[in-house]
This record gives sequence, structure tokens and C-alpha cells, in this order.
Amino acid sequence: DYDGKQFHFLPIDVDESTEYGTGEYILRLHGILTNGRKLRVDVCGIKPFFDILVDEIDANQLVSEIEYDSYELIQAKPIMSFYVDMRRFFRFYFKNHIIRLEQLRRVKDRYLTYSNDLTFHYRKITRECELDVTQWQVVNSSGLIYGDNKYRKVLRVYRDQIVE
Repeated sequence: DYDGKQFHFLPIDVDESTEYGTGEYILRLHGILTNGRKLRVDVCGIKPFFDILVDEIDANQLVSEIEYDSYELIQAKPIMSFYVDMRRFFRFYFKNHIIRLEQLRRVKDRYLTYSNDLTFHYRKITRECELDVTQWQVVNSSGLIYGDNKYRKVLRVYRDQIVE
């Protein structure tokens, strides 16, 4: 179980949700413990995002067009085509995946967007957060918030509590 300092958890299914009341993004991992009991782990503190290539656009106009929580300028290689040099991108962060989707739909036809999956953004989130959803995870159980729903126990954790 999860009474010690750490426990092992095997995710079987992943979905995205929004926390009732605050509207914050939650990555839900449904799975089992080593003893076979069902458990849902809600991973909090993650901000959904998408990237826009900055090359020849008016950055001030772009920033004023999008309703975001925060943004940063990053250097990366685009995944489409081959590039020797790093390119500049704006990475826009949002409160939840619903707002991200609305904003992405507003700008996707006018700008070159990346990390722009309209339906399965959690795949990008799990890669960026280095969460392997295909093998056993070790979760630090300090400071966990416990809850129940109709079928299983629910734990609320932050990304840094998942160590493997």
C-alpha cells in the first residue's frame, strides 16, 4: 500500500481533467498497486502548453492575441524538417487543457504551432514531465492528500513526488 515513505504504482490508463472549483489542470493516472488494489493518482501542478515559432512574427502582437497564464522564450529544434540550428519559440502555459485548446484553435491557422495536439495533449505532457506511463512508478508518499471515489482510492500528488 502507500502507508510508508514510497509505494509502487503501475499506470494503466491516462486522462486529463480539470479540478472542480479551481479549474486547474489534472493529469489522472488510473492503475494498480503491487498488491493488485486499484488506485487513481491525480498529478497536479502541471501547466498545459503549446509553442509558436517566433522567426518572422511580431512578438508583441502575438503575446497580446493569446490569453495565457505565463509564457517563456525557449530555444529548440523543430520536429518537422531538418534544422542544424536551434530556433526560437514562445511557449505559452495555460491554467487547464480546455483553455489551451480554445487558444490553440484561435491561432493555429495564422502561426506555425508546435506541441499542438488537439486531442491527446497528455502524451506530450507525460514526455515533458518524464512520466513513464508504461512501467512501474515509485511515488513519494510524504504530504499526500487522500480521497475516495466510488470505485477506488484517489491520491493527489505533485509531479516531483513521482521519482521513477
